[in-house]
Amino acid sequence: MTIQRIDDVTIARGGCYNPQFVFVNEDGSIPDYSNYTGYYILSVYGLEDENVISITMELTDTNIFTAMLNSADTDIEPGTYTAKIILVDENGNQYKPCRGVISILNDTMEVDA
Repeated sequence: MTIQRIDDVTIARGGCYNPQFVFVNEDGSIPDYSNYTGYYILSVYGLEDENVISITMELTDTNIFTAMLNSADTDIEPGTYTAKIILVDENGNQYKPCRGVISILNDTMEVDA
């Protein structure tokens, strides 16, 4: 399986971020991932064997997964991370179809002046 590249993203530290991933087969058909669990994982760029965050994604359709990252999830050290999408079937087999880069910029967690 060729790992597909997902768009690079930059967010502010502590910001909510809810990326959605739509999977389509090469022939244009829609796969059925109803029996799969999807994970959105961040690792420090260059240290992909160490997970910083692992979020179980919500299956919103047979081929669409959404990761729901709240402020606590993104309140991590500013830097560049590898975003990995992992799909796990009912037998525990892992499919790693795509990766990208997410940059988290330093920002205040305060909302008042």
